[in-house]
Amino acid sequence: MNTENEENAQKFMNLVDSAGVYHNVSTRFADGFRYGFGAEVGISTNKTHARGPVGIDGLVIYKYKLTGKGQIVNDYAKGIKQFHHRDI
Repeated sequence: MNTENEENAQKFMNLVDSAGVYHNVSTRFADGFRYGFGAEVGISTNKTHARGPVGIDGLVIYKYKLTGKGQIVNDYAKGIKQFHHRDI
């Protein structure tokens, strides 16, 4: 989503049902390495449900919200800019 309206952006980021949501940043950032995992991760389009005995780790689903100011992947791929991952 590309908008300057912060209220609309936050509503979109919070309500859209997706594992990755992007505001004013390239969707090409949807990549395991760029998320800080160190490698590609498999993508599932299935809904998560519990099977058999599982702990909390098996029931947790993460939603990644990327907010930027027009960043593009190419700047990071060429080393012009660096990633700075942080937990929120």
